[in-house]
Amino acid sequence: MHSRLMKIRSHRDDAPLWWTHEDNRQISFTSVRPREVFENYDAGFALGLACPGMIAGTATDPDTGIVFLRLSHARSRLWASFADDPEDQGYEVLQCGPRRLWEELEAAYQWWIKAGRPRFHRFGMTVTPHGQEAWLGTPGHIVSPVQRPAAWN
Repeated sequence: MHSRLMKIRSHRDDAPLWWTHEDNRQISFTSVRPREVFENYDAGFALGLACPGMIAGTATDPDTGIVFLRLSHARSRLWASFADDPEDQGYEVLQCGPRRLWEELEAAYQWWIKAGRPRFHRFGMTVTPHGQEAWLGTPGHIVSPVQRPAAWN
C-alpha cells in the first residue's frame, strides 16, 4: 500500500530538479512569504499532505547571502525558486514547467493558516482496501491535494 504523506528526506526516491532545465520559464512576484513551510515541521507536514510529491529545500547564494527557497516535483519534472529577499514588487519567484508549483505551495500554505496552523498530531489517516485518506481533526475532514487550475495540468 502506498501512502501520500511526505516522505522523510532520506527516504525520498527522486532527487530535486533545481536548475536542470528552464522550460516554460516564468518570473513573477508575490507578497506571500511562506518561509514557515521550510522551517516549521508542522507546516512542512501539512505541505506534504496538500502537495504530494513536492520536495522542498533551501540554498544560500555565497556571494549575496540571499536565501532561495526551492520546490521541485520529480515525476512531472517541475521546479520553482523563491528569493527570500524582497524587492519593490515583492518576492521574486522563478518557475519552470507547465504547472506553477509556487502557486500550489501558496494555496496549501493559506489553507494551513486558515485551519489554525494545526500541529502534525492533529492529522490522521484512514486506510481501506480501496486506498487511504488523510484527515484533520476527525475522519470526516479530509485533506485533499491542492487543486490546480486545469491550465496547469
